[in-house]
Amino acid sequence: MKASKTRLWLYVLGTAVILGGLTSMSNADVPTITCYKDGAAVVVDGDLSEWDNMPQLNVIEIKPSTIGATNGNNWSVVDDNDVTGQAAVAWDDKYFYVMAKVKDDAHDVASANGETWWERDGVSYFFNLSKDKSGSAWEDGDSSFTFDADPSYPAYAVWWRKGRNSGKEEIVTADVITKVVLTGTKGDYIIEGAIPMGEKGLGGNNNFFVPPYEGKTIGFSVLILDADGAGTGAGWGQIMSAGNGDDQNTWGNLIFSGTVTAVNSADKLPMAWGSIKLRY
Repeated sequence: MKASKTRLWLYVLGTAVILGGLTSMSNADVPTITCYKDGAAVVVDGDLSEWDNMPQLNVIEIKPSTIGATNGNNWSVVDDNDVTGQAAVAWDDKYFYVMAKVKDDAHDVASANGETWWERDGVSYFFNLSKDKSGSAWEDGDSSFTFDADPSYPAYAVWWRKGRNSGKEEIVTADVITKVVLTGTKGDYIIEGAIPMGEKGLGGNNNFFVPPYEGKTIGFSVLILDADGAGTGAGWGQIMSAGNGDDQNTWGNLIFSGTVTAVNSADKLPMAWGSIKLRY
């Protein structure tokens, strides 16, 4: 799918340690992404060449020894090849574009239960559009979109967790565009996608995420799901770019900003966000 898009030049204002499940963080401590318009075009086809000049979030494991105790749980990846990834995002008035490159030592999308999207390899994008950071409640304006790393595109290829004040919904959506490409000989993959900005996507469970988008600030995070035999009862895990699971207070912030005429070369460097791998 070819579409006009606005690139998001990403950088973190200040510094923060992302604990990924070990402690909570205050709103003042979370990293902020500033998103600048660029006016480039994207094709959602798995070819990431149009993202080459864009800085990417490194979603990686931070070793337990770096940040302290693990509360008795196995937060660590099995080894250095278990799972790592890079992610980037972009937007225009029609779509919120996503890209992820994931390195995984085993490809696992075997869970036959479509509703348990967390039991398959894939990438989730968490949104708190009101930026109220309302704890772990999935309310109006809260959404997550999960892209399965399955190039056969089953009926449940994209899941939408749609927050509602009356209770969240978990639904399959065909309105989100997705492309999956397996790379390498193990479990590596690329995901590229486009989430509608309007009622079939980010604006679909609220009346406040409406144009103009420039200047809006939302809560945001990226998760890489790593099944590792979840369908056989072996457990599953995830690493998160910023945050502690559903706790919105620990997610990062994302600002929709205007056109930038020049980007400082330092702003193009990869961002080292990451979290201990949370295993279940």
